Amino acid sequence: TDVMDAAKEGYFIKGMYYIKTGQTAPALKMLDSCLLQSYTFMDAYREKAMLLGTMNKWNEAAAVMEKAVTVQNNYAEGHYLYGLCLEKTGKIAEALYAYETSLSYDPEYQEAKEAVQRLKKQSTE
Repeated sequence: TDVMDAAKEGYFIKGMYYIKTGQTAPALKMLDSCLLQSYTFMDAYREKAMLLGTMNKWNEAAAVMEKAVTVQNNYAEGHYLYGLCLEKTGKIAEALYAYETSLSYDPEYQEAKEAVQRLKKQSTE
């Protein structure tokens, strides 16, 4: 509905404002409120995971992106970010799988291509 969309957008905009001004706790609260309004809003998952990553909370960020790609399986950027979070926590095989899954939905996703090449090269060294 229009009211729910407006609420979702409002929470998202406030969350982005708090991110830009370095206020992580209110930013996370706003993004969570946004996702409560609309659990299919992929931008909120992405921004929340990226914020958690800047806080070095990679396991939490991975959980956020895992949920995002569960909600919308064909979200190529989501699989890429999930892989990035997994890679940061040392889960290389799982990260490679996530990157390859990203490419299965968007074969031209440059960051995912580079990540696959990087991880495959590392495994042969």
